[in-house]
Amino acid sequence: MESVDYSIKDFGRWSVYTPDTLPEWANSIGGFRPSFCRNDAGEDWYQFRNDASNFQVGALIAIVDPRPDGTEVITGVWADRSEMAVPFNFRVIEIIGVPEQEKPHRLFENRIYDPATRTIGGSIVPEAISNSLGEALPDWRFFTQLAIDGIITAEEAEATSSGEMPRLMK
Repeated sequence: MESVDYSIKDFGRWSVYTPDTLPEWANSIGGFRPSFCRNDAGEDWYQFRNDASNFQVGALIAIVDPRPDGTEVITGVWADRSEMAVPFNFRVIEIIGVPEQEKPHRLFENRIYDPATRTIGGSIVPEAISNSLGEALPDWRFFTQLAIDGIITAEEAEATSSGEMPRLMK
């Protein structure tokens, strides 16, 4: 990895939940029902993400995918947290001190993250997910977008990280 001096703030894992009452903004987005996540402290992802005091100016925000073998792999990196995907059962980290770059995700995506030491290690080859016909499908972004579009549930999108296929693809 290119030599970059950085530090990491780990916001932990975010799990899918259904709020008792939907926020007012959730009813005003044209029939689309958003998926909700919260951390172990019970903080809602949308409220957390939209509170600028939670993040350092200029830092990168990344989601880390827990793999069945125990490794954790950075699968998405954003300079603008408002563009970030909902972290279905993913860890969220902030990477602080990276010089501004045109494509910062290229420095960190598909790299192993160690939460015990808060360090980023070597690169892995992304796993291909295949459907029942053996055809390769794109990575987690595909399933996240299907959940955002309301085609599959958030729970189905989350389950794809362990190899489960959404009901529509079985």
